[in-house]
Amino acid sequence: MLVRRPVLMATIVLALASGCSSDNDDKASTGMVTSSVTSAPGPGATSLPPSTQASTGATNLSKGPPYDRVNGPSGSGCTPASPDKLTPGWWAGRIKNVQGNTTFDFDLVCWFAGQAAIKAGGEDDAGPVEDDYYVRDADSKLLLLGFSSANTPATCVGDANEPFQCTVSEVLALYASGQLSGTINGKQVTAFSTVWLHFSGDAPDYLYMQFTP
Repeated sequence: MLVRRPVLMATIVLALASGCSSDNDDKASTGMVTSSVTSAPGPGATSLPPSTQASTGATNLSKGPPYDRVNGPSGSGCTPASPDKLTPGWWAGRIKNVQGNTTFDFDLVCWFAGQAAIKAGGEDDAGPVEDDYYVRDADSKLLLLGFSSANTPATCVGDANEPFQCTVSEVLALYASGQLSGTINGKQVTAFSTVWLHFSGDAPDYLYMQFTP
């Protein structure tokens, strides 16, 4: 079951030159929206190639979400039919308030790529979008989500933009630590500000880390 939790709104500015370390702090925002980020290489289906995984379903999901570069937010968008439930598909957001190794609060965001990012940044008067993506976070509420198993598969990304197989418990442990980076499966990993969750039913069944430099 998904539960909305009110949180205090904050307006934080992310300097474009801050790079990877600031992404973890979820620092972002200018004017019209709660947060915006404009420092990353252009995302796309080839930005994180699939890693070798046990099942066909997991292999397909390891490729990450579809990136709409023209018409609007990528994945399934950012306005679910129900404010308290995410329907099947891909949803971008930020992990907050990790509880154990499966449960956390999720700050749903709008992820724009390519020309759609430039357009969205202009609509929000957020300044130039220099690195092919833009994040809009106009809703300060959080969704309480939980994976069915700590061993639910995920795609982690090393510091060299190298994807590899991991589990949601390993990813959540990194975010729970409060550290900017950590080691998963012997590889250095940054706690990037945005992740993608895939839903097939009521609970997420895959986590995909979105690389940002």
